[in-house]
Amino acid sequence: MSDIHWSIDSLVIKNGAIFGFGWIFHKEGKIASLYIRVESKDTTCFKMIPIEGGAAREDVGRHYSKMPNARNSGFTVLGGFDELQDIEDIYLVCHLHGGGLERFLIPPASIQNNTLKPTVSTLGYRHYLAHLKQAAQLVKSREYGDLYVKAKSFLDKRAKSKLKKGSDVLSLLRATERKNICLILDHDLGGGANQYRHRFVETAIQSGQTVLVVTFHITTLTYNLILINKRLKLRFAIPDLGFVLEAVKYLSVNEIIYNTAVSFVKPNEIPLFLKHLKDRTSGRLIVLIHDFYTICPSHFLLDDKTEFCNIPELSKCSKCLPNNSNGFVSLFDNYSVESWRMLWGDLLTEADEIVCFSKNSVRLLIAAYPLLEAAKIAIRPHKTDFLLSKAPQVVDIGVLRIGVVGNISNHKGALPVQSLAKEIKNRGLELKIVIIGSISIDCDPTVVSQTGTYSHDKLPRLVEEAKVNIMLFPSVCPETFSYVVQELVDMELPVACFNLGAPAERLATYTKGLILSSSEPSTILDELIAFHKKTYLK
Repeated sequence: MSDIHWSIDSLVIKNGAIFGFGWIFHKEGKIASLYIRVESKDTTCFKMIPIEGGAAREDVGRHYSKMPNARNSGFTVLGGFDELQDIEDIYLVCHLHGGGLERFLIPPASIQNNTLKPTVSTLGYRHYLAHLKQAAQLVKSREYGDLYVKAKSFLDKRAKSKLKKGSDVLSLLRATERKNICLILDHDLGGGANQYRHRFVETAIQSGQTVLVVTFHITTLTYNLILINKRLKLRFAIPDLGFVLEAVKYLSVNEIIYNTAVSFVKPNEIPLFLKHLKDRTSGRLIVLIHDFYTICPSHFLLDDKTEFCNIPELSKCSKCLPNNSNGFVSLFDNYSVESWRMLWGDLLTEADEIVCFSKNSVRLLIAAYPLLEAAKIAIRPHKTDFLLSKAPQVVDIGVLRIGVVGNISNHKGALPVQSLAKEIKNRGLELKIVIIGSISIDCDPTVVSQTGTYSHDKLPRLVEEAKVNIMLFPSVCPETFSYVVQELVDMELPVACFNLGAPAERLATYTKGLILSSSEPSTILDELIAFHKKTYLK
């Protein structure tokens, strides 16, 4: 019997892509890397899609309470395999530290697609059951806040019905609602980009516009169309982007906004799709730089070592991309940054306006596209008056206590936090790190604690309860803005970050800001200790 325990909660295959989530861990050893292997009937034709693992799975940890590796066993997978035909088998492939490889055939009953059993109706029930099991665990552990957020998110983003032809949109709109339309292309993953879109849509509706949001529902790998105005708020599954090109023939679209296409399958089709929309509607095309997907499929600009690349020579990119598992690189089979930049560069050239949210984003965009017309680039930092965060009372100041806010994944700085905790432990210091949120990798529990999911209105209270006095923003990528940093600044807290992106740009002029000189854990700790003394123990 294998020492590896695993399960697939959901696995969907559609539109030449695969998305799924589940958990896997070794009874005692460590897993080095994970892949999904998609094989065609000709077994010499296959695609290896990297899996992002190490996510917290409290439900699995409770079930396997005597196995410490179970707690951070969660994984997700997303990738494309357009070149494969006649898919036969799908395997979960596990590489172990110190050598060794395990391969597990994923049962067809775990897979949802149009050709493998079981039927869609059975799988709809299975998908619901997977979420129900997670919900039951949350109820059992009294994590009602998490239950509400997860359930609401799942239900809100599920299309209730389908549209088959572009002309179907006509029957939904009154004659006056078919004019002055704003069309937005955006992902559905949450975060700052979605927050921006929601507020933009609210403003557009108040001015009397109808808004069409073209998005992608990643858990079902389905294109969605959201239709919103003062009278309607409807969500539909649509067959493809061609549906949208047909629908706009019947509408007067004045504005086309690219928010972000991160997570869309076949991302190389997006630039041409947006150019076709502009040609058919004569609408004003605005490109928003919420991330760096217009520069690289690794949209946080993290290289194959999960380090900020700083836009190197293309020759270096060609070596990095085939080995890069960051972001949504796996959806772009070409692995050619030259072709990627040609596609997206054409779109940027066609845009009427390009909006960045920091000077740093402009610098990186120009580094990738030196011939881009600077006059069409505008810098507009996000409006943050909606945050309304009051300053918490920081009373425990005698000993450094580090606070980290957010759901800390790899690009958000999970590894620096883990390394910092090890450095604190190795020095024998009685210092603590409190994650107001969660972290995706295992950290020493004697140093690091987590509050779990939080709502923004409760952040000041959570900061007070955590008794933290120095805030660390550990992101290892050049954030284009960061609402978290702005909240911490608005709360007048001391904040430290790496010399990256918009956060560093903002903290450089903040009287309680610190730009860390290195990502080495010993240097981070030394500088945080000195920062604490300077702030409180003058």
